[in-house]
This record gives sequence, C-alpha cells and structure tokens, in this order.
Amino acid sequence: MGRLTCCSLEKPCLILNINEISVFFMLLVVSSCGLKDEIFVVDVLSVPTETVNFLSDVAENIDYVPLETKQECLIGDIHNFSVTDNGKFYVNQIGRGILAFDSTGKFLYKLDNEGRGPGEYGRIIDFDVSRDDKYLVILTLKSELNVFEIEEKSFNLLQNISLKGPMPGNIDIVGKNNIVLTYASIYGFEPFHSLILSLSGDTIDYRENYCQYVKNDALMTGTRENIVYKYGDIRFKGVFSDTVFAFNDVSGYTPSFILDSRGKLPMAEDRVSGLSFNNLRDEFLIIASIDESYRYLFYCYEYKGESVYNIFDKETSKKYYVDNKIKLKDDLMGGINFFPLFTVDGVLFMWVDASVLKKHIASDDFKNVVVKYPEKKQKLLELATNLDETDNPVLIVVR
Repeated sequence: MGRLTCCSLEKPCLILNINEISVFFMLLVVSSCGLKDEIFVVDVLSVPTETVNFLSDVAENIDYVPLETKQECLIGDIHNFSVTDNGKFYVNQIGRGILAFDSTGKFLYKLDNEGRGPGEYGRIIDFDVSRDDKYLVILTLKSELNVFEIEEKSFNLLQNISLKGPMPGNIDIVGKNNIVLTYASIYGFEPFHSLILSLSGDTIDYRENYCQYVKNDALMTGTRENIVYKYGDIRFKGVFSDTVFAFNDVSGYTPSFILDSRGKLPMAEDRVSGLSFNNLRDEFLIIASIDESYRYLFYCYEYKGESVYNIFDKETSKKYYVDNKIKLKDDLMGGINFFPLFTVDGVLFMWVDASVLKKHIASDDFKNVVVKYPEKKQKLLELATNLDETDNPVLIVVR
C-alpha cells in the first residue's frame, strides 16, 4: 500500500494511505464542486493498451521555425523558453541573457546585462514573460527577482525584489501578471511549495510545505523536482504529491488530475533514510516531465533505472506507450523524431540543433519517408539546405 508522509517542523508527522486519500479527495471534490468531468486519474504503472509510433496519431500540424543567426544573438543550448500570446519567442542561454524573436524566428532585441556591477543582474536561474508581452521577470542566482517592463525594443527595470530563505526553482507569470515561485526540496526545510507575489513584491498567496525534513547530506536533489507547465494559466505538481493542480488568480489552486504512482513516489521519510540519489532513483518512481494538449497528456517517468514515455488520451482514457529511443516519428513533414520539451495551451514545442537537422535531411530515412504534407517536406528540405551547421537552433511547433 502506498503512503503519504507529511512532516512539518510545527506540526505532528502524519503517515496516511495515499490511495485512500486520493479516493476520498476525488469524492469530496466531485460532490462539493461539481468537477466530475474535470478530474481524471492516470495509473502511471499500468501497462499501456497500445504503442504510438507516429506524430500524426496525436497531432494535426507541424512547423519548423529557424531562429535567426546574428553575432548579437548566437545561441548554443536553450536553457529556458517562453512564448507570448502575440507569438514572440523568448529564449535564455546560460551567460547570454534573454533573446526575443518574432513568430517567424526573426531576432528582435535582447536583455544582456549579466554581471556584478551597478544595474547588472546575477546569473539567470529561470525567467518568464507575461502572456500580454508587457513584463519580464527573471530569477537570479543572487536570490533576486528583477522585474522589467517590455518596451518596443528594450527592457525597462521596474523592481528588484530580494528573496529571503531558500532559492525557488521555477518562476512563472500568470493571470493578472502575478509571479508564482515554486520551491523544490533541495534543502528539506523550504517553508513553501509555492509563493504568489505581485509585480511589486507583495505576497498574495502561498502553499505551505507540510513535508519538511532534515536532509540526508549524501542525498543529491534537483531544483526542478516540482513540475510546472502552462495550460490555461499553469499546472503544478508538487514533489510529494500525485495530484496535479491548476492555478489561476480567481480560484487559486484546484485539482486537475492525478498521476497515481501506487505509492511509489519518494517521500520525506525516504530522504532521511540514508539512501543515495541513485538508490532513490532505482527504488522509487520519479515523474520527470509533464506536458499537456487539449486532448493528450505527455509524460515521462523514471522507475527502476528506466525512462518511460507515455501518452494519455483524456477523451478515451487510453494510455499509449512511446518508444524511449525513437519517440514519435514525424510522418507529417518528415522531420526529426518528436517529444515535447515545452507546451503552452496545447501547442507543443521542441528544438533541434541546425547540424542535427541537416544530418537528418541528408539521411535515407528522410528521403524515403511518406508524409501527410509533401509540400511541407519540400520546404523543410529547402530550410535545412540553407542552414549552416553553426546556425541557431530551429524550433519545432506542433499543434
């Protein structure tokens, strides 16, 4: 039987059956809020009914967007990514600030003032841009939030907000331009799972961390143990919870769906047991990523040393297996194999190095593949042919 351990420095420790909690919680939500059609449960460890091999099984359209290559906007690896409602792409590479591109990939402007001097900011840990393309907020290694107003071709600094306590792992702007900070459990004593601030730094709301613990010094943990992605406003899955919550300014946190781990998530008690990080990964189930479209849930989990990719159909409740090594073959236009790295409101994003794309286009697999959109295959061939191997990455946008 699974168990949920919640230990607070100020509250007694509770050991509860997580399966009983999930059933009771769902019944409570359904009876009191009328959300029966919105709450669904995915049994993570159940055997998928079928295998999905092709992108056309879950998608209708695909586009490749080359990010313009200039000396002032060179990109190696994309570290963070954001998309606005007007179609702009914002990307961050460690040490190179924030770069803005339009919907066609044309470079627009950048924020590049990283340093230790006056008016400069520390290394960027995470960033987000508001949906209306008016504000940029960055989280720095100095444990600061820098709030910028986005002008026509520049950024105007509005606020420097110093954070007290442990460093958050993620930052998002939601709804009426409020800042959501989410905290992992890299130290064990983080007071919050999430903290909601206004752009001026005032606290609006928070989710307290009732699962504090004294960390085993030998245990390595990451800053992104909480999973946050954009669908509606945002979806949030806490490190010790099977439930994925939706958050917006009006209703706060409400349950969206449950990834039932059968009690295999590592809890607070497991982190003080002396297990190493590798032992933890071998013995417990760890959700590595979640992305969501209007119909499908894309997720990856690690269990017993294996990374597993699944797709859940919210309409039919069927679960599909995706080959970990192959991912989804692009039979829409013949591009590289796909699995989302980022989603916004059902639009799926991935990116590929120019050199990798050119190598793929030259392969027999590309030449021989039969696709749904032959005209797009031809355009992809022309795009890749005109790229240099050292050009910026190419975005892949799937709807």
